[in-house]
Parts: sequence; C-alpha cells; structure tokens
Amino acid sequence: MSPECPEEFPYCIWHPDTASEATYRELAKRYPHMKYLVGRACAVAGCTYLFHELDLLPECHIAEEARKSGHMAIFDTIMKAGTKYNAMDDYTKEISTPVPGNLNGDTAVRSYLDTLDSNLTRDGCRPATKASTGRWTMIIATPVKTGG
Repeated sequence: MSPECPEEFPYCIWHPDTASEATYRELAKRYPHMKYLVGRACAVAGCTYLFHELDLLPECHIAEEARKSGHMAIFDTIMKAGTKYNAMDDYTKEISTPVPGNLNGDTAVRSYLDTLDSNLTRDGCRPATKASTGRWTMIIATPVKTGG
C-alpha cells in the first residue's frame, strides 16, 4: 500500500486473517476512503466498538459478513436501520458512494473465500499457489477502484 499511489489499495483486508483493532483504527485514520472496508473487517473480526466509531451508513456487505461471522451486534445494528446501503462491489472490487440497497446474498463473505478453489474466482481474489498444507494462498493486494 503506497500513499504515493492512493488508487491502489487491497480490497480483502479481512482475508486470510484479520488484523488487530488498533491496526484497523489506524488504517481508517490514514486512509479515510477505506472506512467501509475497515467496517467490513470489523464485522469479520468482531471489533464492535471500532465499527461504531467509524459511523458508517448501514452497509449490506458488512451486515452479511457480520451475520456469517457470528457477530450479531454489528448485524443487528445494521438491520435495525430503515434504509440499508451498498458501498462495495465484490465483483469489481469497487468502493463507491453508498446507494440504497438490500441484502441479496451476493457478498463474497470470508467463509466463501476460505473454501474458494481454483475454479472459483468470482470475488476477484485470485488463487495463486497451493501451499504444502494443500490450502490455496490468496493474492489479496488487488487494487481497489474508488469512485463516486
């Protein structure tokens, strides 16, 4: 991640492993345009306090990730909102201005990425090599497209 090239940032910052809450807090502080990705990482890692600090609109991908990861406090917060939004697109790896949306099951949640095989790359995180454990190593530093 290079501050000199702000258009190139990793998209799947919650896979294969999550970072600490302090790391995500610093990431959101340094790179405000990544706040929705940090919010999604919070849903995976269960960083409820940081999630609320981010003060995001109720985002559908974050809700789906929270539900699948079992972090129901984040999921419930989003589901209580009258209007939910989409700010991420897992197929194009774009982060954009949030628009009204619905949960529709098309989120490439972490558990999906964990079971991804060489024939499934719909989320954009490409399988790279097979480690000695037989698990795929994912290339996750694919540039994020930001836009409005």
